[in-house]
Amino acid sequence: MLTYFAYGSNMLPARLTARCPGARVIGTARAADHDLRYWMPGACGSGKATLIANPGSITHGILYHLPSADLPALDRAEGLGTAYARHDHFHVMRPDGTPLDAITYLALQTDPAMIPFDWYRDLCLAGARLHALPTGHLTTASRPDPNPNRPARLIALQALDHRRPKP
Repeated sequence: MLTYFAYGSNMLPARLTARCPGARVIGTARAADHDLRYWMPGACGSGKATLIANPGSITHGILYHLPSADLPALDRAEGLGTAYARHDHFHVMRPDGTPLDAITYLALQTDPAMIPFDWYRDLCLAGARLHALPTGHLTTASRPDPNPNRPARLIALQALDHRRPKP
């Protein structure tokens, strides 16, 4: 069993469990000396979340237990080697101050001009809100997806709908 630190769209359990069915939330954590930015250039031309080193900053996220068998699926979803690098000993802290090493993904390339699509930014915000985490660092300008039928957008909307209570 692995410990995974999610700080972007995977903070929303419906998003992560669609990719990794065995993933289970174990709590919250924070990454010291890192800011979240939507600076990873996505294949679709929009910005995706990454952490950028910045002394004194804190980024909050979610910890998951992840079965080792789910790691290849997560590596594929995160574009291991092309979009993100996996860090297997990323230092985070639990709310009580306990340090912990977890796996996480950091962008291989960044571009400060990137802007996320609204649906992607909304996934990140929904995950933070679900776990009562601060959202200020996730709030940013976004833009509509020019392709309303983009498969990634439709999957994201399903994950966002999954978190809403049913009437």
